[in-house]
Amino acid sequence: MAFAVVAFDEEKESYSEVPVSWLTKNNTMCWWPKFKTPSNYMIRGVQPNPSSWILCKVKVEGFYPTLEKARKMAQDRDYTSSEENIRKRKRRRYSDIEYQDSTSGEEHSTTRSVTPPPQMIEGTLTVTDFNNMPFIMRTCEKKLPLCNITNINEFEEFISDNEKHNIFVNFISTIGGREVKNNIHRCLKTIFTNDVATKCSWLGQRGNFCVYDLASTTTVKDVMQSTYTITQKQFEVICSEWFQLAKLRITPKQSQNQAIQL
Repeated sequence: MAFAVVAFDEEKESYSEVPVSWLTKNNTMCWWPKFKTPSNYMIRGVQPNPSSWILCKVKVEGFYPTLEKARKMAQDRDYTSSEENIRKRKRRRYSDIEYQDSTSGEEHSTTRSVTPPPQMIEGTLTVTDFNNMPFIMRTCEKKLPLCNITNINEFEEFISDNEKHNIFVNFISTIGGREVKNNIHRCLKTIFTNDVATKCSWLGQRGNFCVYDLASTTTVKDVMQSTYTITQKQFEVICSEWFQLAKLRITPKQSQNQAIQL
């Protein structure tokens, strides 16, 4: 389950970690339980209940693979964003609340943002149906790795849907690696075959297919920057080299196949 850090529009400088399943409609709104310990609902992955929860206007600050990582980012007064031009975040308002630790089961007192004002927002918004998550996750896995440019364009259209994109974020967050470079390589290998990678380049030089602004590669960047300390430039260099070396990665396999045929 992936998490996000959100800033509540109606309460100045108020931030919180939330499951991505609480977000809705292009990540501009967030469902919030009207209880003293909403973090218990986060830990258990409780789905929003429109009859007893409220909708709040929010701005998503970032996506994170674990609750602990998101909570740290929501709490840390010295946290800086991962944008290319790093900026200091404003100090947040905090209130002491009790939450149930997801690993030890013991109660701890923590300091983080207060619950946003209980102002129900009427409209046509509905809860994102994350009951479909296993099906969409399997669909993602079936579509990957992408074998040609047509597949890339089709997958970009597939994850343009907010619900599917959030699940793709969660999927990428689970790939992991020994360190940041290995993690990026593993993600790219999961998304692209070496064959289609030979037809791509980061900026689309020499008539190759441009990949730097794809939703899929942008998602990898966002997950990496939420997990590691890596600048956008460093991420671009690692990705660019991976695509440049695609031909070298498939050459040994081609030579081996030719030897077998002989």
